[in-house]
Amino acid sequence: TRKQAEELFRNLAINSPVGVYIAQKGKFVYTNPQFQKDTGYREDELLGVNSLSLVVPEDREMVRENAVQMLKRRRSSPYEFRITSKNGEVRWASERVAPIEYNGQQATIASYQDITERRQSEQSLRESEGKYRSLFENMHNGFAYCKIITDNHKKPVDFVYMEVNDAFEELTGLERKQIIGKRVTEAIPGTKELHPELFRICGKVALTGVPNEFEVYFKPLQIWLDVSLYSPQAGYFVAIFENVTERKKMQEHI
Repeated sequence: TRKQAEELFRNLAINSPVGVYIAQKGKFVYTNPQFQKDTGYREDELLGVNSLSLVVPEDREMVRENAVQMLKRRRSSPYEFRITSKNGEVRWASERVAPIEYNGQQATIASYQDITERRQSEQSLRESEGKYRSLFENMHNGFAYCKIITDNHKKPVDFVYMEVNDAFEELTGLERKQIIGKRVTEAIPGTKELHPELFRICGKVALTGVPNEFEVYFKPLQIWLDVSLYSPQAGYFVAIFENVTERKKMQEHI
């Protein structure tokens, strides 16, 4: 019956871990406990209030336009915006809206979720990525991020350059655009014939996760390199190196 259906909806809304509200002519006519918790307002403080009044002024037009378009299409997709909670704190929210009939009149129902922690985590991650990207781009040591290639017997036979920094180009004379996405045997011909041990050393680091350090006279480029290897994830390795050719020449001279 209609009464049973209404009672079922009420029980679902009251116990929902997601905020729910109903608005008519843009004003709250129902809010569930989770929505009240997320915004900090009691239900009696929300009833009759324009729902856009909680949205920060800069986001109101976007929220209004999203709601209008979603109701026209009668399809619900989440959109994100900021609100000001009762204590004055600006928080992020994700919302879906849909048309319904409520007490015999047209209305909209919205599912509302506080996503402040997720947005803060994303922002922290972007800042962290930016910091490490800056370090990566400006470090004086050469940096190469590579994926190891193995044969059917899991024996390392090659590796692919996934990313390198500016110092890599300066120290080796190789241009990024010529080596990214290529195997080292393609990018630097003669490597396999002149340094077969490199595949074993790099492969062991990538497949076991045990770091390694060594010096090598890299014959294809005729330079001495001081190399440190570590694995950020299985099957990949990072090589951080320094061109120590001048130091070696000085040692030999002495």
